Amino acid sequence: MNGKHFLFDFQHSPKPWQGGQFTINVHISTELEATDNFSAFSGYEDATDGYYRLASACLGFDKWWCLKDRDRSFDDEMRRTLPNFDPAIDDEEFFRQNWRPSSYEDPELVIREALEDVLSLLQVHLFERFAFTSTQWPRK
Repeated sequence: MNGKHFLFDFQHSPKPWQGGQFTINVHISTELEATDNFSAFSGYEDATDGYYRLASACLGFDKWWCLKDRDRSFDDEMRRTLPNFDPAIDDEEFFRQNWRPSSYEDPELVIREALEDVLSLLQVHLFERFAFTSTQWPRK
């Protein structure tokens, strides 16, 4: 689009308690390399050169894809220690505005559903937004 390049950075969480989580950043750049504008807080809508957190720019909130379930190994201990501990509330807090699959039982399902969600975000908020009309994702 107008001589712009879109470079993606799938950023994993560096926090050990968030293993298996990633978010997506995008460099929009006139050159085929990462932009120098790492502190871009606006301009995504106009494809201004910059480095953007994709979900924040498109959806208005930070989004992380959780490929692993939250650690439930301490739930029983937490129930004994904290009388008001509720795993459902802990789940709600952990996954607030984050993506999770329909089930963590099948790793292939997790990857497939994550990929579908990522591609859907890219389709609507990048390819359609910036009129990449020939872009189609293979759907099964």
